[in-house]
Amino acid sequence: MLNKSYKLKENRGLKTKKSNIDFNCDYPIQLTEIFKKNKNIAIWNRKLTNQLIKSGESIINTNPNLEFSKIVHTSSLEKILLSEFGSNNKIKFFIDDVCILVNYFCNLFKIEKVWLRLDGINRPMCPNFHTDDVKCRMVTTYVGPGTQWIPKNLINKNIKESDIMQLNFGDVALLKGEGWHNNRGNGIVHRSPHQNTKYNRLYMTVDFVDFYNYIYRNRLYKNF
Repeated sequence: MLNKSYKLKENRGLKTKKSNIDFNCDYPIQLTEIFKKNKNIAIWNRKLTNQLIKSGESIINTNPNLEFSKIVHTSSLEKILLSEFGSNNKIKFFIDDVCILVNYFCNLFKIEKVWLRLDGINRPMCPNFHTDDVKCRMVTTYVGPGTQWIPKNLINKNIKESDIMQLNFGDVALLKGEGWHNNRGNGIVHRSPHQNTKYNRLYMTVDFVDFYNYIYRNRLYKNF
């Protein structure tokens, strides 16, 4: 699961549709960067629409401790999310965006099922820098600060806070892990966002189903 942790040595001094999701949609070309051998992160920088921002805020305000975790198939995803979150117009923007992003992931890797998680938290879920034993993971944040990571060329060096990179909320990233073919020892080093002030965060992660099976088969979910 969590393959390796790193301690920071501090140096002091898309428009969405309202219905009829196209499950054969293309994917942003920026995400294909993940297939390059020397890349362990691919980022699609995007600005969320006001409707999508308000939709995400509505979700987190209604359920600040949201824990949604399911194996989902692209053909039934929209129905599952509507059942979970409701079908009012405000929420629909969030549901549509999740459906589109899951389909981007599935189209990129030519799969139909994924492990989808949607979580609301007010603290770092994984506070230490670490790598994960995954092939590849999609992450995006709808409300609050985004995921932080360390550039590959700075691993095992005395990094400063200013060296830490961070996704903006709304950005979509693919994180290459230790489980990617021939990538052992080169998984992206990342962590949940750190802030001095308390924050609410709504974020999504999309993983391959085999990682879900690995977690639960080895009973690692209690510490995940």
